[in-house]
This record gives sequence, structure tokens and C-alpha cells, in this order.
Amino acid sequence: MVFLLLFSLLFNTPQQTTQPTTPEARMASYETRKGMEAESPLKAIEFRSVGPHEMGGRIVDIAAFPDRHTYFAAYASGGLWRTDDNGTIWRPLFDKTPSITIGDIAVDPDNLDRIWIGGGEENSSRSSYAGTGVHYSEDGGANWTHLGLTDTQHIGRIILHPKDKNTLWVAAIGRLYSTNSERGVFKTTDGGKTWRKTLYINDNTGVIDLAIDPANPDRLYAAAWERSRKAWDFVEGGPGSGVHISEDGGETWTPANNGLPTGEHMGRIGVTVCRAQPNVVYVCIDNQTPKEDEEDEDEPITRRKLPGMDEDAFLALEDKAINRFFRGNRFHREITAKSVKDDLKSDDIEMEDLVNYLGGRGSNLYDAPIVGLEVYRSDDYGKTWRRANEKPIEDTVFTFGYYFGLIEVDPNDPDTVFLGGVPLLKSVDGGKSFSGSMTPNVHVDLHAIWINPDNSKHIAVGTDGGFNMSWDGGANWQSYNRHPMGQFYTVAYDMAKPYNIYGGLQDNGVWYGPSGGFLDEHNPYIEPWERIGGGDGAFIQVDPRDNKTVYLGLQFGNYQRIHLDNDGDRVPIYPRHKLKEDPLRYNWMTPIVLSQHQHDIVYMGANRVLRSLDRGKTWEPISDDLTTNPAEQGNVPFGTITMLRESPHEFGTLYAGTDDGRLWTTVSNGYEWEEISGDMTKGLWISGIEISPHDKATLFVTLTGYRNDDFRTYVYMSPDRGKTWRDIRGNLPDEACNVIRQDKKNENILYLGTDTGLFISFDAGKTWNAHRGGMPNVPVYAMETHPRDHELIAATHGRSVYVMDLAVVQQIQADTFDQDLVLFETDAPTFSERWGDDPPYWNMFPNRAPHLDIHYSASQPGKATLEISRDGKSLHRVELDAQRGVNAYVWDFSVTPPAADDDAKKSKRKKRKKAKDEGKEKKKVEYHKGENGRFYAVKGEYTIKITAGDKTVEQTLAVKDGNAGSRGRRGRRGP
Repeated sequence: MVFLLLFSLLFNTPQQTTQPTTPEARMASYETRKGMEAESPLKAIEFRSVGPHEMGGRIVDIAAFPDRHTYFAAYASGGLWRTDDNGTIWRPLFDKTPSITIGDIAVDPDNLDRIWIGGGEENSSRSSYAGTGVHYSEDGGANWTHLGLTDTQHIGRIILHPKDKNTLWVAAIGRLYSTNSERGVFKTTDGGKTWRKTLYINDNTGVIDLAIDPANPDRLYAAAWERSRKAWDFVEGGPGSGVHISEDGGETWTPANNGLPTGEHMGRIGVTVCRAQPNVVYVCIDNQTPKEDEEDEDEPITRRKLPGMDEDAFLALEDKAINRFFRGNRFHREITAKSVKDDLKSDDIEMEDLVNYLGGRGSNLYDAPIVGLEVYRSDDYGKTWRRANEKPIEDTVFTFGYYFGLIEVDPNDPDTVFLGGVPLLKSVDGGKSFSGSMTPNVHVDLHAIWINPDNSKHIAVGTDGGFNMSWDGGANWQSYNRHPMGQFYTVAYDMAKPYNIYGGLQDNGVWYGPSGGFLDEHNPYIEPWERIGGGDGAFIQVDPRDNKTVYLGLQFGNYQRIHLDNDGDRVPIYPRHKLKEDPLRYNWMTPIVLSQHQHDIVYMGANRVLRSLDRGKTWEPISDDLTTNPAEQGNVPFGTITMLRESPHEFGTLYAGTDDGRLWTTVSNGYEWEEISGDMTKGLWISGIEISPHDKATLFVTLTGYRNDDFRTYVYMSPDRGKTWRDIRGNLPDEACNVIRQDKKNENILYLGTDTGLFISFDAGKTWNAHRGGMPNVPVYAMETHPRDHELIAATHGRSVYVMDLAVVQQIQADTFDQDLVLFETDAPTFSERWGDDPPYWNMFPNRAPHLDIHYSASQPGKATLEISRDGKSLHRVELDAQRGVNAYVWDFSVTPPAADDDAKKSKRKKRKKAKDEGKEKKKVEYHKGENGRFYAVKGEYTIKITAGDKTVEQTLAVKDGNAGSRGRRGRRGP
């Protein structure tokens, strides 16, 4: 019996089931992908970026040079952006590197084209992607050189020597989900050709921050941080955390913790040095030390009072206080003071049942009583420290101080200090007291602060919501977010005409907007997307009956049903367990599914599958626990359902995947479940499930080893409802996979979203093609294909949403690119009398002329000729440079009428005179003459012909009838 118990505990204890990917393998995969991109036959097929633009995404660092109007903004997973006109126009610089995720940047102040990037976000969040070391550009980002330190994965800071351009220091925090030795402080004296690790504590402790004495570059301060993250647990501190000082340019280091707290509870540390008085140094510390509960002392019942309360004391409480406690802690709606007192008196429940109701992994995720954020100051170059804050700094970093560690001192005033947390705080008395320094247009969660050394009132901040600047010391702020930088977790669509796109974003809630991009194509400066939910936006479902009823939510299963035309119509639909039932476990991104067969039915995945028959009003479980029900070994909800899909073919057929590698199906609406994991999952996080729209038995599954620092490719296909599985990674490089979709028209086409982009297969997964189409190397987190409009919607975790028209893609077969010449069918354009209009001299949109993209494919690069004719007469001819694969020619509908000889003209006049005499003349419009004097096609049938060598392909193109009558005069106004 003892053996069985020990075996059960060991079996149910969460385990890391695969090994981390080596840095050599990661770079080899990047080279493979780069080669695939260079050879891709799909380069001519473009995505369109549809936004949203205004939320900004998470910025991790800022470099500013206001005298040159130049600012750099480094985004956690959106790359590096630069503006040279004070934020009016931004341009990306880092889009084609192995991974565009960033931890820190450094720019040479004497030459702004010399840029260093430390890859890998340092904030250690659930979606902090690993970088590939240090990258350097000396031409403003046009080209980048990899300088090594690949396995540091997450870099906290880069410091340039102020006088020696070849000397710099890197603070590396190391791998996020596994141990490694490539962490600490690294130094180079030859511009990054070689590196030396000069500070190392242990394989769990890296260096998160680094500061240099502005008056003495030999003096540096390093903030070490010990942390350990797993899918099920996050240890935010440890004895390795602390401050170290070097007096010899980072060659040797000495611990400098005199007066600082130390020990197992020391979390993330930030450090800053005052330029005006370099002896003044500040650190902020995330102190995870538990403290006595001081919360709600006046409340007769709290989460932490309940475990010590006996039955008599509980029964003596007022019903009002008990109900307030129940509702504040989200007890099931059926649980009331009266019902609980009755059950206690009848011995149907015990006090322990109330305590257990609040239990479960992650129950104290946000409200554990700890010391929290502290500020310490040194006035003797870090030799001794004293706590600066006289009162606790509450409601700033809460229990997740690991996400911040940000402190900045005014370069001109040692007593003015800024703290970054959920809000931005400011102190003018040396850290003794703090007050808020935000306005409503500044997003919460601060990660970067820059203060102008020549004007302390000029400040820039980077947040989870982008870039803001203040010119009055933080009293007021301006927003500079006009580029698509959203970090999407999920995506959905509706069936409106035109359809809308919905998505859940990291710390930016849920938004929806038009699939075409800007609602008003004549004013791209008005953001057409609208926010409809808060928090970290989760999955979304839209009722197709009205395209207005939306199911949405935020992290850990907190869902609601809303109506878009009535913002007040928000109905919470969060399922709760009942007394004496085991608490439900919800994933960070809890899946929710609106039935395609009966639109009042909603499914949700916790650790069990839940079903509502009344649009979320009431819920019932339709499965047992589908996870391994792991023993509680950490503080992060684990053993949860991550993916839930309903078959489009059969009502009652569902598939569910978990974070601990279990895959299940039911064909009886939950009456019976069958595990179909096979040998493929290895305990990995199931990231995507696709049920073939063509065949009810065919499934596709992706898994991710991201939470093991395992970046290998896991993608599988089953032809028999999961009885057998086939690995379909084919020629794919190793990249963590997030989502797979099958084309709704062409069953051989698959779309795969990975942590660095998109791949397309035209032979059901035997071989794959890398596809950029204007998209950077950004994580593709979620995808859908619209069933009516046949467009691929790709939601990225860093660069918002991209949409690709599938009209050409769906025509591609496995052998298309081996055929000498293929001309793809195109939709018939509609004639417009505006073709050829001269734009006004003040035209704001010079690139919006009407056109038609004519796509063709060639098996080999070479010369080709495209000719457009009508009634056998050539009207448009152009020589082309064809590339292997898909090519596109942009036709602006212009034609060149053939010249007629004198005899033909005379004959034509005679025929016209004869017809007139007979009263039968009919005017035939051959061409449309635009305001620019050129001729354009009109309604009718045209022939498109492409010739390459001895091969010719052609097709008929119909130009449809368009607007008739006078077009009036632009710009005319009434009196």
C-alpha cells in the first residue's frame, strides 16, 4: 500500500518531460528557415496588416536622443522601432533576425546607426520569448551581425563603455524554464568578437540589471536574481539574489548587500545611479518575504481568517458579512449565508468544506501576504544601504514584482525617483514617500523609463500599452502609438458583411475591428478597432445569428456574455464548483466554444469540460478530470485544458487537449470520453487542435515544448479520430508550434503558426514552405480561415493581426510549382469611370490607385511576356522578370488602343454612315479615356496571355459593368 501511494504521488507530480534545445540547434534551425524563405515560391502573396494600432504592446527599453529628434523603442516581442521626427513616423529595424524578441538595447550616442540588441525578454512572464544572444548593426538596422551569447536566451541590460566603443557589458538572466550556466555578467573588449563571463553565481541565478557610474566607468552595479519557472510553478526569488559591485570595469565583483534584505525570498532587483551625484544609488527589491495578514482587519471573515474559525463563530456572524465574503471570493451563486448555515446545522457540510472551496493551485496567486516592493538608497557608492520608503509601497507590483524591477533616479536631482509597477510612482523626497504620476492615456505596467539628462521634465516611458512622453515631469502625457504592435493570444471572426475580427491581447483586453483594416479608407488616422473587454484577453466566440452577441473574457476562465449594441448588457458566465466538489482549475487562457450546431450551447474547458445549455447562465460538467490531476507542487494553475474544439460535422463530438499532454475525444456529448494521446504528446502542452473541415475523422494537433525551453517542432495528423498518428513536420525547422489550420477549400493545404512565423504545406504536410508576405519573424499565436470570404487571419504576439486573401493559395496544388507556367484565376473587376482620374495636387493617398493583381507561377526564373487583348486586338503588353513560384503583375486597367490604317478608317466611316442612314447606328464604347489622358478598359471580355519560352497560358477576364452617368466634379461644394 505504501509503495502504491508513493508511486501515485510520483506519477502525478509535474515533470519536465523533454530536454531544452541547444543553442547550436536553435541557430541551425534559423539557418534552415532563412534558406526556406529565400527559396519560398510564395513571395508574391502578401499579407495585409489590419491593426489594431493604438494599444502599443509591451515596451522593454527606450533609447532617446531628443536633440536629434530620435527615439528607439524596443518591444518585448514586436522588434525594434525607430523614429527620427519625434514620434510622428516609426519604422521597424529588427524584423528579419532569428528572433525579434528583445530584452534590452544600447545605441552609440555618437553614431545612432550603431545599435546593439540583447535578445530575449527579461520579464519572465508567460509569453516572454527567448532571444538568440547579442546582435549588432552599424548601418541603422539595415543589416545585423550575430555576436554570440546565444544560450543566454534572456538579456536584462546592455551597457556601453562611454569612451571605449569596443567595450560593453551584458547582464544575462539565462533560460526561463530550465537551468543553464550562460547567465551572469559578460564583458567584451573587442566589440563582441569574444566574451568573458566575469560574474556568475549559479545555474538558477542570472543578472537582471546593470548600472554604470557616469563619472567612473570602472564602477558598475549588478543586480543578481535567482528565479525558477515551470509550467506549474514560479519561484520568484532565492538566496542568489543580491547586489554586486565592480571597481575594475567588471573584471571582478564583490557582493554589496550591507543593509539589504537577503535570503530565499529575495526577488527581482532594479538598480539606478544618479548622474549629478554618483555616490547616490537606488535599488528596488521585490521582497517575497511572507508577512502577517493585515488585510481587512475590520472584516469579521476573510480568506485567512476562515481556516481558524470554528463552527459556532461562523454561525454567529451576520448574514450580510458572510454573503459579502462569498460574493467577493466568487463562491457559486447558490452558496449563500442561509444555505451554508442550514447545511452546517444539519451536518451536511463541515467548516473544512468552506476552507477547501477556496483552495487549489494558484488560489493565492494575487493576494498572498508578502512584504512586496521596497526601495533602498545608498549615499556611499553602494557600500551601505538603508530602506528609503517609510511606509509600505502597496498596490504597485502586488505579488508579481518579477514583472517589473524598474527604478530610475533623476539624473539632475538625487531625491527625485520614479518607480515602475502597475502604476508609475514618483518620489521627490529621496524615496521616503511616493505618489502617482500617470494620466488615463498611460497604460499600466511600466517596463522602461527614460529621463532627459538635459531637461528632467522631459520623460519617456514604455508600458504594456506602448510609448508615452511627458514634458512636465510626469504630470501629463502624450501617446505615440500609431503602429501595429498588439500581443494577441487569440483570434475569432463573425459573419457580418464585411466580417469583423476579434482578439484577446496580453494586458490589453479584447478588441474587435474590420477585416479590411480601416473603416474609413480615406482616413487611416482613425483607429477603427474598439475595445470590448479588459484584463488579459482570452478566447472569443460570436453568435452567428446576430453577429452582436459575443462571449469573451480574461485570464483563468473569467468569461462574460455581452451584446455589442448595448455595452451595459454584460452577463458574467464564470462557472464555479459547488461545496464539497473539488475546485476547478482554469488555464491562463481558458478555452471556450460556442456550438456550431446549436447556438445556445457553450462549452468551456477547465480541468473538466463544462457545458451550458442556456448561453452560460448555468453549467454542468460533462467529463471527469481530463488531466493527470497532478499533485500541487507549485503556485501556477496546472493540469488544465488548453484546447477545446467541436466537430463541424457532428453535434456532440468534441476534442480536448491539456497542458500536461493528454488528448481526449467524445462522440456522445460527454457521456463517454476516450483518450487518444498515443505516444506523440510526451507530456507536452497541447497548443492546437484542428478538425478537418473535409473529413470528420481527420485531425491535426500541435504541441509546444516552450515551457521546457524545448523549441522543437511537434505537429501530427490522424486519419482515424486519433487511433493512429503520423508526424507531419516534414522539412520544417525546429520551432515551437502554436496552431494549425486546414484550408476550407483545398484539403491538401495546411497552415502552421510557430513562434517565429507561418508555414504552408500544399501536400498535406509532407513538405512545407516558409511564408512571410510582409510579416516579420513574430510568433503566430492563433489563426482562423474565414469560411465565406476565404481569408487567413493570423494573430501575432507582437505585431497585431495580418490577413491574407486565399484566392490564389487555394488554387495551388502539390505539383503547381513544377509546372512550366500556370496562370491563376482572378475575380472579375468592376469598371469605374474614376479609372484614370487625376488626383488633386493635395492628394494624401498616392498609392491607392485602382488595380488588379494578376498572379502566375513559373517553374524557373526567366523572362516572360504578359499581354491583354480584346477581340483579337492587343491592348496591353509588358515584359516581365518571372521568379520561380508565384509572381504578381499589377495592372492599372490602362490600355493602348491599336492604331488603325487609313483604309480601315475609311471603311469604318462608311459603315457608320450607312448605319446612320438606316437609323440603326448604336454607339459602342471601346475605351475609357481618363482625366490623365490615358485610355482604360471598359466593360467586356478580355484575354490575359502569358508567354515564357515556348510555353503560353491564357484565360478570359470579364470586366463587369460599373457606375454609369456623370461622376460630377470633386471638391465642389454648395453655396
